[in-house]
Amino acid sequence: MPKDFQKLRRVNIFSALAPKTLDSLASATREVSSKKGAVIFSKGDTPRAAFLVLHGEIAVECISNAGHAARIATLGPGDLLGELAVLGDIKRTADARAISDCVLLRIDAAVFRSMISKDESFAQSIISVLVARISSSNIQIECLATLSLRARLASLLINFVETEDQAIMRVTQSELADRLSATREKVNQHLRALHRTGSILLSRGRIEIIDRDALLDEIANI
Repeated sequence: MPKDFQKLRRVNIFSALAPKTLDSLASATREVSSKKGAVIFSKGDTPRAAFLVLHGEIAVECISNAGHAARIATLGPGDLLGELAVLGDIKRTADARAISDCVLLRIDAAVFRSMISKDESFAQSIISVLVARISSSNIQIECLATLSLRARLASLLINFVETEDQAIMRVTQSELADRLSATREKVNQHLRALHRTGSILLSRGRIEIIDRDALLDEIANI
């Protein structure tokens, strides 16, 4: 059995697919590696493939005319990348960049679209992904519209605690700024403020969550 078959079967969105469907999908995949900082695709590119993230993180970004990057999403293991442009057969509408060393499975665009039209279980899995993606985008838009940068920073730190199940976050201030579409200077200012309140312990390349409830208060009090 192809190793890519096994990798696909371990991914939630593909786990319920029939063996025949998985076998067809695996035959159209190719594992590719990307170093941190590498561009996966750029806005305006023709979509020749969709990608499944196996390892690492990918930033999906829009670049303004002034050259500033606004992060739309951060994708990790088990997430699909670039499927919207493939499904619509339209030019890429954003840039995708590796923010760590990554391993991806490349799924040929023609095969991806063919499976959507021919296999109902595959189509339902992709629809579930798209619904979750839209829901996440709506939440992100609401946060940008209603929450201050400090509240969004507190929310990001809480989310890390909940998803990684650990209190220590090893991340640079520049990486946090990228995730929040903010400047490093502004993020530094709010991190120091949270450090002074005792919510976090701040050190070089490392943030320790000291008081999760205090971070929740930062969001509730806005």
